[in-house]
Amino acid sequence: MKKSKTPTFLLELPLRVDAGQSRRLRAHFEAARCLYNALLGEAMKRLRAMRADPAWQEARSIPQTHKQERREAFSHLRQAYGFSEYALHEFAKEANCSWIADHIDSVMAQTLATRAYQAANRVCLGKAKKVRFKSKGRGLDSVENKRNNTGLRFVLQPPEEGNQGWLIWGKDRLEALIDWNDPIIRRGNTIRTEKLSYRAWQKRYGKSVGRNAPGMFLEQLRRTVASTGGTLSEFPTHSTKLSQYCHGCQTYVKKPLSERWHHCPCGIGPVQRDLYSAWLAAHLTPANTIPSLAQDSWEGADLRLRAAVEVLQQRAKEGQALPRSVGIPRAGARLPESLTPNRLELVYRHGRLEALG
Repeated sequence: MKKSKTPTFLLELPLRVDAGQSRRLRAHFEAARCLYNALLGEAMKRLRAMRADPAWQEARSIPQTHKQERREAFSHLRQAYGFSEYALHEFAKEANCSWIADHIDSVMAQTLATRAYQAANRVCLGKAKKVRFKSKGRGLDSVENKRNNTGLRFVLQPPEEGNQGWLIWGKDRLEALIDWNDPIIRRGNTIRTEKLSYRAWQKRYGKSVGRNAPGMFLEQLRRTVASTGGTLSEFPTHSTKLSQYCHGCQTYVKKPLSERWHHCPCGIGPVQRDLYSAWLAAHLTPANTIPSLAQDSWEGADLRLRAAVEVLQQRAKEGQALPRSVGIPRAGARLPESLTPNRLELVYRHGRLEALG
């Protein structure tokens, strides 16, 4: 019988820790890493032994149409070699030796066993080629508990007492920094963003995608929006083509990636390309791929987008590093000429400094 599923969401909160607590947290995670690797190694050892059994090849030779017979054959092999989630739970009791038990309780050890089994089972089913053990430098990125009444758990004050929360792990009580006035929520809880392939980004941009983690940012944004009852919708880029669209003349003009400013002969622009695309996205509706907006709405938006560019330009002048996609790559960079039409231009000619225009 399948377990009933209820709607859930994840909320990530930073913690305030002192030096001692930080040291103990690192020790907890190191113990969890060692236990996870031991469980993963045991799962792969059982998988290799199971595949080496001649009965494994016999089970594979059973025709796909005989589903019940194949299922029983593989189930018997899994049981014989202890390749199952609950069998690995039993091994976790043995692997959770004295020094690890000081950091990881039995319930968390079971969740690590489940995690290791799922990784090994993907190899068993042909969904992955290999498993990845956690090195000391890479570490374990997260741990979890099964329930919130023992071991690792989060405690929130009752409304009548306050709104503070703590994460309890062992003897430590770690204060959670809860921002009840999240800036994202203050601006609205309806978010629209482009539907992108971050795997394709990795092929094109390499390790920089991993360092900046755009997929992780979007997932965190989705959780934040969901926690307030808002919505986050993604629209396809191949049909909307907002970076190529001009609402003034309602035409599409393909631009190279190096061109970071939208400046149309119809009079729209110059405006930073990404900011303009974001403004167009705010006027998209799910049923249409062309932004629906009135021409007079551009008058106020034009000033706001220029003000946003001025803020970025000021940051560049102060020496802050900005993404190259902004189009202001270095300190002291200037905006396009038409953004400052009253600027006095100077030229050095024949040993004299002359003013033009």
